[in-house]
Amino acid sequence: MKSLRRIAFRRSRIRWVLVTIFLSSLLCCLWIGQGKAISQDGRLLVQKGVEQYQKGNVQNAIAQWEAALPLYQNNLNDRVVILENLARAYQRVGNIEQAIARWSEVVSTYRRLNNPLQVGRMLTEQAQASIQLGQYQEAIVLLCNAPQEKACTPGSSLQIARTLSDRTGEVAALGSLGEAYRLRGGERDSAAGSGNRQAGEYLEQGLKVAREIQNSQFITALLNSLGNNALNLAQINYRRANSAELIGNGEANELRQGGLTNDQEALKRFQEGITLAQQQRDSTNQLRMLISSIAPAYRTGNSQSALALTQQALALLNQVPDSQEKVYATLDLTRLLQPIPAVQPTTEQSSTARLVQLGGSFGNQCYSATVEPQSLQLLENAVSIAQRISDPRSESFVWGELGRIYECRKDYRQALDRTQKARLTAEQNLRAKDSLYLWEWQTARILKAQGQLPAAIAAYDKALATLKEIRADLLNANRDLQFDFRDAVDPLYRQAVELRLALAGDQKITSTKQNSKATISTQKNLNTVLETINDLRLAELQNYFGNDCIIVPVSRERVSPVAQKERTAIVSSIVLDDRTAIIMQLPDGRQEFHWIDVNRETLRREVIDYRLKLEDDSEIVFEPSQSIKLYNWIIAPFETVLKQSETKTLVFVQDGILRNVPMSALYNSKTQKFLIEEFVVATTPSLSITEVEVFDRNNLRVLALGVSNATEVENQKFIPLEYVTQEIQRIAAKIPQTTTLLNQDFTRDRLQQALKRQTYSILHIATHGQFGTEPSDTFLVTGDSRRLTIGELERFIRNAPSRGQIDLLALTACETAVGDDRSALGLAGVAVQAGARSALASLWSADDVTAAEVAVQFYASLVSNSGISKAEALQSAQIKVLRGQERTHPSYWAPFILIGNWL
Repeated sequence: MKSLRRIAFRRSRIRWVLVTIFLSSLLCCLWIGQGKAISQDGRLLVQKGVEQYQKGNVQNAIAQWEAALPLYQNNLNDRVVILENLARAYQRVGNIEQAIARWSEVVSTYRRLNNPLQVGRMLTEQAQASIQLGQYQEAIVLLCNAPQEKACTPGSSLQIARTLSDRTGEVAALGSLGEAYRLRGGERDSAAGSGNRQAGEYLEQGLKVAREIQNSQFITALLNSLGNNALNLAQINYRRANSAELIGNGEANELRQGGLTNDQEALKRFQEGITLAQQQRDSTNQLRMLISSIAPAYRTGNSQSALALTQQALALLNQVPDSQEKVYATLDLTRLLQPIPAVQPTTEQSSTARLVQLGGSFGNQCYSATVEPQSLQLLENAVSIAQRISDPRSESFVWGELGRIYECRKDYRQALDRTQKARLTAEQNLRAKDSLYLWEWQTARILKAQGQLPAAIAAYDKALATLKEIRADLLNANRDLQFDFRDAVDPLYRQAVELRLALAGDQKITSTKQNSKATISTQKNLNTVLETINDLRLAELQNYFGNDCIIVPVSRERVSPVAQKERTAIVSSIVLDDRTAIIMQLPDGRQEFHWIDVNRETLRREVIDYRLKLEDDSEIVFEPSQSIKLYNWIIAPFETVLKQSETKTLVFVQDGILRNVPMSALYNSKTQKFLIEEFVVATTPSLSITEVEVFDRNNLRVLALGVSNATEVENQKFIPLEYVTQEIQRIAAKIPQTTTLLNQDFTRDRLQQALKRQTYSILHIATHGQFGTEPSDTFLVTGDSRRLTIGELERFIRNAPSRGQIDLLALTACETAVGDDRSALGLAGVAVQAGARSALASLWSADDVTAAEVAVQFYASLVSNSGISKAEALQSAQIKVLRGQERTHPSYWAPFILIGNWL
């Protein structure tokens, strides 16, 4: 009598970009165990499942094995084999949640059978399924759960393998652990690329063991993983080089060279792996690594080698058995038919399109006429394969790509037909929403191109709603590569907003003819625009800080009654490719909008020039031409309505590069006054995360920390801030219940202890601080010459008894890079990330005499006048400096901004 057959197979990747998960494939197609007292029906069901699986009918195989499973309730040896087969089959069809559930049963059953070796190996299989679902931390726990220790936690797969001297299991666990770290990326406070470096250590350990046991299959898989890890590091370096280029800090060339070195390392790993795969006649792994080699070959200047690799991959494609992975490989190859430009030692400012090319993915680029026919043929073949193997998920991606080709051709009838097929096949799988929003988005673009604007708007709304459901998963993907969110998803929000604004503009023209319905429709469109852009800003902050739980939305509706009572207007900017929208929400709830008719790059240059002129105090008399230009763009079109509504406060919700500059220094050439002299000014990253509450001045408690000494942190030197001690002492004199920690007393441990001992309403930190492109580069300098990241500060605050009670976080000596809007994004969200209702911070490092004066005057106003808001207190302090005798230039008073709750 035949026993049960165990099925093993290679896991294929989920998304368009080829991601190879290291797999153990520990036992392959073995006959084990003997059925005892099992009915003929049970054996037939199992055998039919095996036959269906071998034919590629995986769903039918699952049905047979699920039917057989109850019949093996009392035969654990055979039952566990059926469970394994089911787990692998569920993974193959993309039902990862069910696969994980079955792997958990497998592990539990092997524990009942007292088989620790199989427990360890199956924990690795379960971890691999968790990796496939994007649950990287869960996988790490199963595999080792001791990232900071030498020995793994007892009961983890790597610990079991090492205890039992199971070298095969050890390699599988190490490889899977490396993949989990590679795909998860570093922790929020760790340096960019730290996750990949940790991954590299585990993968190298695994490779060493695999070579010792001479397991060529494992060696090939580990070389592939090491190659992909090097590609991740290359991508991080290229993206950081782009940021360095934007702000001109001189590191761009070094970072770009680092990316090239990573690419070369990847090519070396892939080539060794390809050679081994050829020897093993492993066409699938060979194809995988050939495809992965093409982009880095182009980027390192080896275009002939890249073309040769492409042709080899195309030739090998027909030899690979039909599978989901073959379909995805076809998709990758169609895009790689178009050459990628090499990385030059120096380049002009990189565009998003170039960034995408450097990263090896292609966004919404269109195919060139020379490769389009071949691409179409490849994709048609891929559709047939996906249909033969009954895999609607991969079929959906192929239909979507075909739709994109016809969209590029402007053949919108065919484009819509293919895109609709992509949507229908995606809808067959409830877990396919990460593809469904793409096809809804593509439908919207096609309908817009056809002039069907209402239908296009409806499609955009669907895409945004779908994206909102899955956004947390996208945001918390590899934290080292989070630029991808901005490159891939940001355009969806902006396209949807642009279309509604265009429609609102048409309706506004109609409404001037006393058409009340048009007026209502315009206001409705503008409301939707603001909701959409606030969603985008929330997503940007979650993406930047890598945490979707801490930064959570509140009701935007709470702002309107407060705004009306306090005579506050909300000014929102939306930067689009060809122009920028400024939307003014007046205190009575009415909304007006105006276009700045310059493209994104022109706006960027003008804003940077404005910032540089504000910072430059070499001229005693400030030259306001740039301030006047921005005033005329942003404020002048609304002067009449602001006057009519008797607006007192302007709260700016800024976008992109506009976050880098203070609005207080805009200059009205008619009145010859700065904006801060005519309005109270504040800013907030998003109304949807701003809790508007009056600042409670009763029983104020301040924790004031500062560093006045010169210091050096990780080879970066910081000058002394001589007036910090005086600043802290004067604040303590104004607010008696002030605890101070100065210089060597200001450490992370002392800060944490202080927050645990006492509840504070104000946390005032006077020390050097930087807001960088990466959250790990956003830090404050402590008195023991160490970094205190904003993520660490947030954890200290949230773990303290005073959690949620800090009204104000003051940072009086921070700076953001001039041209880097991503670093400004960190400053914009610092209050909400740190667990405070608002923040007083500086955009650049003003001289510490003025910083001390502004801070002291700010607190003096708050304490002496219970009816004054925080924004008014800052206005008062800035005007005092501005109208003084020595520091009238904006470089002294303009960098200070109030973020978040302005009351």
